[in-house]
Amino acid sequence: MIDVVVVSDVAGWLGAVALLAGYGLLSAGRIRAGWAYQLLNLAGSVGLAVNAVAHRTWPSAAVNTVWLVIALVAVRGVAMTRHRREAVEPSRRGGVESDPARSRGW
Repeated sequence: MIDVVVVSDVAGWLGAVALLAGYGLLSAGRIRAGWAYQLLNLAGSVGLAVNAVAHRTWPSAAVNTVWLVIALVAVRGVAMTRHRREAVEPSRRGGVESDPARSRGW
């Protein structure tokens, strides 16, 4: 049988790594506040929220749940921005994207 505590601890550590990686990469200028950063925030908050709920640390669970909602809204915003940009850019550039990383929001 799967040990819930072990699974939640792994989820928590992976969440912590994801949040710190996103923050570190953004602060170092290695990524922009686009897809990569927002998805790292989302993954990190999910992992930490799972861990907090499993250990019944309700203040941490609440903070990470709010963080998760903010990350979901931000991911939606990045997706909408990308969708609007792709609707405009093909006609402006003839359908050729010169920088593939920019089109992914990285």
